[in-house]
Amino acid sequence: NVVQTSGASGNISAGSGGVNITGTLTNYATLGMTSGNLVVGTGPSTNNGTIQTLTGGTQSYTGTFTNAAGGVITGVGLVTFNNGVTNNGTINGGTGGVTFSSTVTSGGTLNIGAGTVTAVGAADFSGGTVDFNGVGAGTLVGQGDLTFSAGSLLTNASSTEVIRFTGAAAQNLTSGGIALPSVQVNKSGGSVTLVTNNVTQVASATLTFASTAATALNLNSLTWTLQNSVNVNNFVTLNVNAGTLNGGQALTVSGTGVLSQTTGTLTVSSLTDSSSGASTLGSGVVSISGALQQSGTGSLTQSGTGASQSAGSISVSAGSLVWAAGSLTVGGAIAVSAGRSNIAPKAATGAPTFTSNAIGGISSNPATLAT
Repeated sequence: NVVQTSGASGNISAGSGGVNITGTLTNYATLGMTSGNLVVGTGPSTNNGTIQTLTGGTQSYTGTFTNAAGGVITGVGLVTFNNGVTNNGTINGGTGGVTFSSTVTSGGTLNIGAGTVTAVGAADFSGGTVDFNGVGAGTLVGQGDLTFSAGSLLTNASSTEVIRFTGAAAQNLTSGGIALPSVQVNKSGGSVTLVTNNVTQVASATLTFASTAATALNLNSLTWTLQNSVNVNNFVTLNVNAGTLNGGQALTVSGTGVLSQTTGTLTVSSLTDSSSGASTLGSGVVSISGALQQSGTGSLTQSGTGASQSAGSISVSAGSLVWAAGSLTVGGAIAVSAGRSNIAPKAATGAPTFTSNAIGGISSNPATLAT
């Protein structure tokens, strides 16, 4: 054990040999390694001073760890916390990054640095600061629930910085109502579900997907306001359902992706369905300022009556596009070159023109047009 008190402490310096503490560390001074590794054992351990690696080396903490207010931990190589962490001070990641293998609660400051910060368990940054440092694409990886509050600060969080969801767990995202950088959902299964707060993003930030097994993004009756186009691709289901997808950006559903909306609101500049999946729209607001294109082997099926629904134009070149009851305003052409389009008994109003070169063509059943 290495145990200091506020009234009885001294600096510890080590070179390339590093420091191995098998038990508990309580630090009030400066513990520094020039290029060696720091290994701290079973704990619990507390830092009230400074722990730093200077030119190289890693840090590993086995037991629970508290970085108290005023405490500073600075890494160069990988810093690993293998048990629960409470951070009320400052943790500075280096090129090697930081891994929280269990839970982390941080009301202090986490500087991501030039590496990647990974939180395997639940990560709660309520009232704290996450600084992406503006160095390249700072990345915060979450494999458990990720929580911010209205009092959280994300500094240097431009569109080039990333919050990435990975793993196969069901994860909750509480945004705290603060603007997020780019978000990547790169999961091997499970889901990401919005909780409590709507999601906004900084200017030009993206929402992207690169999942390898069935993964859902659930808006959970909340709102996601896009700042860029989005492609719902292989293995991904975007459950707008009773929530709202805002921002007026281009929405593409491709690969095996699926879009689901029920009573919520979908506001996009265009909707292109090139997927082999079965997507559905409901009775909520559907506002497509540009083209609605069905070009995949799957289907896009609308059902229910209620809110206003509109599209700038409609084209079908493969698969199936079905609109059911209610009112649809189409500002331009409705064209079917292949596949199947059933617009009836939907009342299509506006100034549409119909063309069909497909076998089966347009089923009108009968569709009512007002020009």
